[in-house]
Amino acid sequence: MPEFVVGRTKERTETMSIRKVGFKRSLTLAAVAAAALIVSAPRAIADDHVTGVITVRGDTTFTIMSDNGAPLIVAFAESTKIESEDRKMQAVELIPGLRVKVEGKYNERHQLVADDIRFSETARRIANAVKLGLTPTNQQVAENTYNIQKGAMVLQEHGTMLDTHGQTLTSHGQTLSQHGDQIAATEVKTGEITTRINDIDELSPVENLIVYFPNGRATVSQDYVAQLQELAEKAKGVNGYKIQVQGFASAVGPRAFNEALSAQRAEAVTAVLQRGGVPPANIFVPAAMGISEQFAENNTAQGQAENRRVIVTILQSKGLVDR
Repeated sequence: MPEFVVGRTKERTETMSIRKVGFKRSLTLAAVAAAALIVSAPRAIADDHVTGVITVRGDTTFTIMSDNGAPLIVAFAESTKIESEDRKMQAVELIPGLRVKVEGKYNERHQLVADDIRFSETARRIANAVKLGLTPTNQQVAENTYNIQKGAMVLQEHGTMLDTHGQTLTSHGQTLSQHGDQIAATEVKTGEITTRINDIDELSPVENLIVYFPNGRATVSQDYVAQLQELAEKAKGVNGYKIQVQGFASAVGPRAFNEALSAQRAEAVTAVLQRGGVPPANIFVPAAMGISEQFAENNTAQGQAENRRVIVTILQSKGLVDR
């Protein structure tokens, strides 16, 4: 056989080998690419869990700095479970500085909607110690940071609220259509739908309760526990309700101590409301008002007693009031 034929055969064999290697590499790269797509799929459709430290507490959300160094907004749900070493806890325990593990699902707003929130007793004690140990300067810095980040979360929550109310208004419009075009036309003519849209974010007080405390104490007495539980039941009958809790102290003693005491009183009342069946998402973050807005003079025992209080208010959006 001529030599050039043998060389051509060798070349073809080598070429086929190279093509086979290239084909195998292509298959490998395709498999890697497919795996990468699976890994990078949107988290909104999958369960997830994150561990980190709470940096900002909002009304229905809180922000954590996760272990990978990225901030993440966590949202409450009515079914959210909060536990510490197999003990059921209240949402008031979720304070800045607390290290938590959160399990849940991501929503379309890239928030982790919590199914389960867990933390250790050691982490809780450390967070409380940090909270009570803030100097006045650090308190101001923390408050400024909180207000900035809370403002962003409030805007985000209002966007969600507007979406929800928009769906409600659409549903109401369909109901009106079923009852007749004349009713729908009358409602539009009188501007009722426009008024509802404009009033969505304006909250009106429905009912309030004042809880008083002994000097230097933050424990809710049994008499007030019963009244708070009754208030919680009334709130459940209010469409789209929210509850505001504001804690106060008398202007007697160190200012930092009174600030911490007013926070403890607000958190104690909030815990009673949650035990009464009010979901965390329906309670604004407990407000520590300190010695601001003194109700009475502090130069008498009676005046001091009136200033040691927590004001609980049921609020409702004007856009949801039955008309």
